[in-house]
Amino acid sequence: PTLIEYTQRFIVNQEEIQIKENYAIICCEPIIYTYILHSLLYPIYKKHGEKWKFYKAFENELPTDEELQMMKGVIIPGSSQSLVSIEANGVGWYREVINLIQKIHNSYPSINMLGICFGAQLIARALGGRVGKITDQFIQTAEVLSIKKEFYELSYIKELNIETTKTLVIAQSHGEHIIELPENAVLLASSNTSEIEIFAIGENILAFQGHPDLNEGWVRQLSSKESQINSHGPQNLPISHEEFSRICYHFLKKNN
Repeated sequence: PTLIEYTQRFIVNQEEIQIKENYAIICCEPIIYTYILHSLLYPIYKKHGEKWKFYKAFENELPTDEELQMMKGVIIPGSSQSLVSIEANGVGWYREVINLIQKIHNSYPSINMLGICFGAQLIARALGGRVGKITDQFIQTAEVLSIKKEFYELSYIKELNIETTKTLVIAQSHGEHIIELPENAVLLASSNTSEIEIFAIGENILAFQGHPDLNEGWVRQLSSKESQINSHGPQNLPISHEEFSRICYHFLKKNN
């Protein structure tokens, strides 16, 4: 329908919206001003006919088996929490999220699972990888990614016709990173600060150490200190937020 028709039907007449697909955001961020930001993922990815549910994993809110059976996509976004510390201290909700990731991977291959930063680390750890601290530093910058050929060979990437020569830049904000991938994972991109920047497992898991959810302003602000990125010139700084948003959107919506 046109915008006018849509407004008349679903806003004025309050016609019932038929839910065709279900999605979840699994939030592992207990700091209120940060986890509220994750709600911004709704308007980025949500479209008509979808139901999105927000789960506060740190309060033991997680999808039930009944909900997982109807689910098409899951996002596990970033967090200010230290995965290394959480694991060492035996935090209860952490184990439940690990169990959920393993359950989705083993029993629900039709669910597209997207991991961002802390979420990527959780997925790697849950499926047999390792996460460690970055020595004596917290990475907060924008990185030019070195993309592997396997990235462009994924079916859902091929369909986007991304130029293979295009420079892709992603925002970074983390003090820990993935140091070993699960056995069945494929490395898709690296950077100067992290060997493992993007990885995939099969067709239904995609994970970013960086933040494809952060916008151009954030990337430009971070990159202003980076001579490597500034070498492109102030007017030609490669901004990849739109490309990464397209990739994440297309990944979440695809059928397995």
